[in-house]
Amino acid sequence: MSKTPICQWIWYIGTIVVATMWGTSVAQQAAACPFCSAVSQTFAEEMESMDAVVYAELVEAPDKIPEDSNAPLPKCRFRVAEILKGEQWVKPGTDIEIFFFGTPDKSRKYLMMAADPPELIWSTPIGLSDRCDKYLKEVRELPRDPSRLQFFQTHLEDQDEMICRDAFDEFAKAPYEDMIALRESMDRAQIVAWVKDPQVPSERRKLYLTMLGICGTREDADMLEEMIRFVTAVPQAAEPDPNDPQVERRRQIKGGLDALVASYLSLRGDDGMPAVEESLLDNSNAEFSDTYSAILALRFHGTQTERISHMRILEAFRLVLTKPQMADLVIPDLARWEDWSVIPQLVTLFKDAQEEANWVRVPIVNYLQACPLPEAKQQLEELAKIDAEAVRRASMFMPFPAAAAGKPQVADGSQSDGNSNENTDSSVDAAKDLAQNDPAENVSEMHDSAVAGAAPVEVTMLDSGSHAPKEQRAVSSPAPPTARAVGIVGAIVLIGSALMAFAMYAAKRAQG
Repeated sequence: MSKTPICQWIWYIGTIVVATMWGTSVAQQAAACPFCSAVSQTFAEEMESMDAVVYAELVEAPDKIPEDSNAPLPKCRFRVAEILKGEQWVKPGTDIEIFFFGTPDKSRKYLMMAADPPELIWSTPIGLSDRCDKYLKEVRELPRDPSRLQFFQTHLEDQDEMICRDAFDEFAKAPYEDMIALRESMDRAQIVAWVKDPQVPSERRKLYLTMLGICGTREDADMLEEMIRFVTAVPQAAEPDPNDPQVERRRQIKGGLDALVASYLSLRGDDGMPAVEESLLDNSNAEFSDTYSAILALRFHGTQTERISHMRILEAFRLVLTKPQMADLVIPDLARWEDWSVIPQLVTLFKDAQEEANWVRVPIVNYLQACPLPEAKQQLEELAKIDAEAVRRASMFMPFPAAAAGKPQVADGSQSDGNSNENTDSSVDAAKDLAQNDPAENVSEMHDSAVAGAAPVEVTMLDSGSHAPKEQRAVSSPAPPTARAVGIVGAIVLIGSALMAFAMYAAKRAQG
């Protein structure tokens, strides 16, 4: 796409905003359970963030909702019965009128929370069962250390859905190290039963698979291997029969395949790699999502555990390079761990890339930018003559972050000295220059600058033109973001995306 100078700068700025904020948001979540997605804030987080928390009773509710959509909605009246937090802002017996769309029940106790005193803004009341009331009281007494997970462990798959969801969210937000500390107190038999239970939602099954990878046995590893091999044992039909139990079982396994593979490798180590490679990485029956799940599991082990050696992970990633439609998924990882042995293979992949799969060219250029070998610089100059636009697009994104652990191997088998990641300023400056000029004329300077200033491991790269998300969990463990911070990050990402979209629109108008 040809762009005017102003469009180039809008595109560049938007790209940097998106890449930076994406990296920040992923890094902030790096400390949490690797394959679990929390549904919402936990009760403990909500109560901590609010200025007032009370138990209230329903005093008055409207007889019915007006049928006229234009009529004003009636409010319910609640009365404060007990104050849990914020005695300076609210008193017992205070009446609160608020919209409530649940089923009114004057026999129930309601949890109400508010913010922004002195004129408090109240959240929607939450009706509590006696069991949930007892649970909340116990939650408020828990210590602020990893031992609190022992309490929530007893409420996983609780009969009260509200408690079950909150206990899951506590685990989903807990650092992986805290889960490891629970190994001796984990109920392995119960965890295995949950993994096998088809009624357990896939998101929660991912947590139980992660826990099984911590407390499981060789017998459990054999069970997990059978599940992995089952996914690609036979090609999937174009129109699977939803009533076929085999189809349903495959669907359930695939719903948590990334956690399944990670758990299996946690139990088997390097000895488990052949099963993963044969079933998911080097198997014509494997779908895109199957291969990507395996890649996510290997990234987890490459950044958060020492169960699988980096060299063994890189060996597995090289298998993916034989699939042009998926090669871009692992090229960033090869660069991060400084595997420069695949330069010839990537150059061939760049040259052979067809129009429908030319997204692979951008990560290849980024790989060569990060490589310190003279051969990479020479190849960049040649590739710029073939596709100058791909080189230009690559210049607008941050270089691949380097590996975090150990001294990575370079192409000649020696180890790098680990001192090539001191500064990112030079690589960013080179990207700015290249965004305005001919990449074929500036590619040498860009390569030298990128090698001298590769980004540190905490930075997460957002790859241009890829058909799948890229995820690299940072080694650092910052505090999890608050809901407000996540909202700000999302807003900035949207702004950056809008700038990029406007640049594309303006460029098209300029051409037309």
